[in-house]
Amino acid sequence: MVVPMSQPSGGYFLIYRSLLELDHHLAEGVACPRFAWVDLIGLATHVQFDKSVKLNLIRLERGEFLASLRYLANRWEWSKNRVARFLHVLEVRGQVGTVRETLGGTVYRIVNYDAYQKPWDSQGTAEGQARDKDNTHQFTKELIGGGGNGTAKIKIPLPKSWTPNDAHAGLAARLGLSLERETEMFTGHAEMNGRTLKNWNAGFTQWLKKAVEFSGRKSIAPQTPNPIRDY
Repeated sequence: MVVPMSQPSGGYFLIYRSLLELDHHLAEGVACPRFAWVDLIGLATHVQFDKSVKLNLIRLERGEFLASLRYLANRWEWSKNRVARFLHVLEVRGQVGTVRETLGGTVYRIVNYDAYQKPWDSQGTAEGQARDKDNTHQFTKELIGGGGNGTAKIKIPLPKSWTPNDAHAGLAARLGLSLERETEMFTGHAEMNGRTLKNWNAGFTQWLKKAVEFSGRKSIAPQTPNPIRDY
């Protein structure tokens, strides 16, 4: 009989963020508290950036994430009360802290975030940082096939470097749309809802086309256009 080797109970290992996406092929059923905790770590940003929500910019620092009880409840298939109780327990245990309230939800901070997401080179030397940067660039290039143009081999979150191209600008002009406004709405909605796509350029093209359709229906059924529903 082969006896499996026991794994060490301490230490850390990296997982790719797409594993936590709602449309991942392994995602199924209601989340357990263990997954919910890992998911919160995955939702936290690893670098400072400004998140666009409802045409407002919300600055998130490393280790922070923006979420509402409704968003987390839908994500984990829990009740809002259960989410609130879970977050309260994490705060009491010193694992999560509330930073501030915003129009887009509550900003939380993963306490001791660096303990869970250490750099590949823990010494922080210049040589190690340079190596980590090269490794990260190579891994990303292999993952998205050298992308940079908004296309990938698998579904990925909206790249922070993504911007509309000349074709988008021409299409927006022909359709009588504000490219700047549609870009802000598109990126804000994608980031807020954790959308993933293989081709973000095609996604924005579809968004622009749907924006015209929804705009044309205003006189019949006044409602907030939601072209991202079908892009």
